[in-house]
Amino acid sequence: MKRFIGVIIALLPFVFVLLIPRLITRTNSPSTTICIIAWGALIFGGFIALVNFTLSFCRPYWLILKGVPIEQQRFISGIPVLGTLMLMFINIPLYSFSLPWILATIFLLLDTGGPLWFVICTWNDDSLWGRKNICHRAICKFLKIPVIILWTYLFQRKQYRILTTGNSVYVKFLKPVLEWNNKSQDNYLSDLQKAVAKTISREIRELIGQENPVQNPDYAKYVEKVKKQLIDEFFLNDRAGEITIGTYHMGMLVISVPITENVELPYYYRGVQIKQKQFASASD
Repeated sequence: MKRFIGVIIALLPFVFVLLIPRLITRTNSPSTTICIIAWGALIFGGFIALVNFTLSFCRPYWLILKGVPIEQQRFISGIPVLGTLMLMFINIPLYSFSLPWILATIFLLLDTGGPLWFVICTWNDDSLWGRKNICHRAICKFLKIPVIILWTYLFQRKQYRILTTGNSVYVKFLKPVLEWNNKSQDNYLSDLQKAVAKTISREIRELIGQENPVQNPDYAKYVEKVKKQLIDEFFLNDRAGEITIGTYHMGMLVISVPITENVELPYYYRGVQIKQKQFASASD
């Protein structure tokens, strides 16, 4: 049981770096100050991790090459825990970048002052963890699961991120669509349809899902109603009449909205796609 607890503690930093930021629903980007602090924590935490790794592995071999026997080498302690703590939370404000979580994962693997290496180095210490038993063998099998998950996450990662909140669906493309393979395109359409379906009722799904819905006056009335709700909920200004309804492929109606810097609009709102476009100003 003690070893199981140790494994959980050792994997906890990786959960914070890789999983938790992607489970948090966001509609607004973090401030510039918070991002700067997060990048600073990443750099400083990475520096501590590299120092700990150097002291644990590189320094002893370097002293041996200089002719200093192992028994005469003076032990220099690294900086425990601090580097891991700084790396655990940096990916929450920096979720939109790929580089931070890659670097943080590498630094966590290298940080010999973190819980991962503590568990690895003391794994066979029965005085600390207790005698090995059936539970020990079960834990060894259990450790294969996060390795498989991590491998899938790193090398079979989706090229997009879909967030559902209330009646809205937000989509963030992590890679240009033209660079996607056929599997990613198929998965994206399927995931997007499922996300949109969660934000509307069964009645609306049937209304939108009918063949050539633009010919149905009830569908047109619904989209007009959604347009008004969109303007009210996101405090949009339609005095110039720039927020319009148009026909998209397969007879679907979409709401066209001018691009605004202060408002992040959803990709789908109440089952209707929102197309943000750059409209020409009156002075152009």
